[in-house]
Amino acid sequence: MAGLTKLTHQNIEAVGFRRVNNSMWRRNNITLQSGHTIGRTLLERIFHWKEAYRVCIFGVYYNTVEHLEELEGIIEFFDEENL
Repeated sequence: MAGLTKLTHQNIEAVGFRRVNNSMWRRNNITLQSGHTIGRTLLERIFHWKEAYRVCIFGVYYNTVEHLEELEGIIEFFDEENL
């Protein structure tokens, strides 16, 4: 996906998340946990491993994101300041 910004620890903290521990961040009712995405077949798993973050809303898994723009959309929709 050309033109999208890859998520990094610095990007996550820049949009208002605070670090909970080495692999988790929290912003109000949204929690992120670092992880990765893989494909379904063996070849996809070998060649398409990507760093990603699992998103939980109110403690329930919602989605996995790889790009800052995806995370900003989730923040805009689900952040409790906006509810």
